[in-house]
Amino acid sequence: MADTLLRLGYSVSIRSNLTKVEIESELDMFCSDARHGSSVVVAFMSHGCLGEVVGFDGESAKESKILKRISKGKRTSRKQQLVIFENCRDPGRWPKSELAFFPDMIVAHSTSPDESSYRMTDRGSRFIQCLCTVLDLFADKCDIASMVPIVNYVVQNATFNLGISQLPWWSVQTSKKFWIRVNEPPQSSRESRQQANSARNQTTNDCRVQVTELLQKMRL
Repeated sequence: MADTLLRLGYSVSIRSNLTKVEIESELDMFCSDARHGSSVVVAFMSHGCLGEVVGFDGESAKESKILKRISKGKRTSRKQQLVIFENCRDPGRWPKSELAFFPDMIVAHSTSPDESSYRMTDRGSRFIQCLCTVLDLFADKCDIASMVPIVNYVVQNATFNLGISQLPWWSVQTSKKFWIRVNEPPQSSRESRQQANSARNQTTNDCRVQVTELLQKMRL
């Protein structure tokens, strides 16, 4: 995910093993950062359940509060926002946030409500692999909303021998097209790609080949 965003021109900051309080604190600092451009991307990769992201301490941060922080943030409001949740959404009380109003925001969940989100030990998240590949292939051709059916199709069909069905869940509340490419890839992005280890490159290439084959079936 980081490499894909770097190639698309974003600056990337990664935080790992955050507790609930740390998630909220880091998010507040992010939303107050004056360095943001015209759009922001926030990705959560964690355990979770419907409407909640579980922190490293086992305590849960409410999805509704996360989205509200980003939507109303001092430096993130009135910008185009893509928020990605890579976590399970196992059964629970249906959160009110599903019907909340977050203008200029696109929310991408890795799976549908009441469903688990799957990953592979050697390849990582099924959804993130597919999403990044589609972004790499289509960022110059399509806005994010136009990529939604492509990502859904790929996640459904790129089973990677798991044999398990999974369908992403999206909320699109933008009033204009969200083109995710910022500018030409920065030097740091090119360097990071060159320094990536061969095993990871092979994994990415395998995913790209399978996704490309699926897209050919869609005639894309």
